[in-house]
Amino acid sequence: MKRSTKIALTGILVAIGLLVFFYSSIKPWLTIRQSQPNPTSSKIVQTSSNEDPYNITNTKFDENPTVFVEAVNMQIGSHNLARFTYSNAADTAYSAGQPIILQAGKPATIRVKNSSGTKTNIHWHGLTIPNDMDGAFDELANGSTKVYSFTPTETGTYWYHSHYRPVETQVGNGMFGPLIVKSEADSRYDLDEILMLSDLTSSGGMMGSSNDASDMINGQTGENSHSLQLSGGQIAQLRFINASADNTKNVNFPFSVRVTHQDGYALAKPYTTKNLTLYPGQRMDVEVVLADTENQSYTIQDGNASIRLNYQANTKAAKKSPFVPAKGENPAPALLGKVPDFTIALAGGMSGWTMNGKTFPDTAAMPVKIGQTVKVRFTNGSGMMSIDHPIHIHGAHFQILAINGVSTNDNTWYDTYPIKTGTTTDIAIAFSETGTWVIHCHILNHEDNGMMAAFKVS
Repeated sequence: MKRSTKIALTGILVAIGLLVFFYSSIKPWLTIRQSQPNPTSSKIVQTSSNEDPYNITNTKFDENPTVFVEAVNMQIGSHNLARFTYSNAADTAYSAGQPIILQAGKPATIRVKNSSGTKTNIHWHGLTIPNDMDGAFDELANGSTKVYSFTPTETGTYWYHSHYRPVETQVGNGMFGPLIVKSEADSRYDLDEILMLSDLTSSGGMMGSSNDASDMINGQTGENSHSLQLSGGQIAQLRFINASADNTKNVNFPFSVRVTHQDGYALAKPYTTKNLTLYPGQRMDVEVVLADTENQSYTIQDGNASIRLNYQANTKAAKKSPFVPAKGENPAPALLGKVPDFTIALAGGMSGWTMNGKTFPDTAAMPVKIGQTVKVRFTNGSGMMSIDHPIHIHGAHFQILAINGVSTNDNTWYDTYPIKTGTTTDIAIAFSETGTWVIHCHILNHEDNGMMAAFKVS
């Protein structure tokens, strides 16, 4: 074969690959018109007010909230857009969803009323609860109500969101909210603030389209964001939640913060940094203590969104941190040399985004016994269509055993973790609840296009 012919064939194959990649990215968009927000009234939800609903410093527990799923016209900065929102009985203008504040060990009953104009459901991301309360396979018709009853066992930062396909469209248009299970230590912070990170697409743009997306913090693009207030000697807890349908968030601080929690769970070894990277679905809690001798106005930046922290100087000594590190048990060393119980190859191809060459629901179920610690190996190639995949597992947290065969010695617990391009990643996981627990990429375009499987726990 002539060299010119080979080059031409190579060019054709590359072009076909790019077309497949593009199609797999927009495939959900071609069939989601029924899931777009379509407000039936002229109600405008104003997103700026004198009160900050995401400042939960003095918020009381509410184990019996009602969540109203609505389609509204929402004023966000200079944009007047049709959006979904999770509101309450008082029709509060929540720009990033109604905060649900629970107490560990106390039973909760949450009523979800769907008035969105479309079918939907709700998943309680990161909580270990009975399988029939997980919500992933529920279907709430417009006008229907579902009651979720469970007892949260672990304190921390979680969230709730639609899991109804196309998930990307519903979450990307506002079907999400924070869920916090408070600890006794939380009451000793001078400021306890939720910071929901998400995206805004104007003119009905496609989720994940960087040409049409703006970063948002607590449902604001920046100009109407609430400011945070902190004085010398005080200590703040900031809870970051990446609720973006598709995008990784990079948060930058003009001062050092202390990272204390990952995906709701306390770290054994907290660390200081000026930058956070959160893949879709991940959460990170940080402590802030400032000791400047002059008043300052700081800017916390996430892409083109920002929130201001106003600092009032004084001579008070800094408080002692109420944070208690985790005990820090590493995964069982015996698992390092063990043959994986399951291997999952992540890829993109002609049939969409796949696990072991299959798309959901054709992916094979993985049988596991309750309480059994299993080793799962993920592989992610480095070809033209490779991308980092933040993998989320319902019903349990897990630890990272090794990356490319090298022990991580990492005792952090995750429910969402990025399997990076060109890597082999081993995890250890055990389930405490029976049922079908899904595992999927939390880039929701990938989930919608098939990158999902399930553990069958008995």
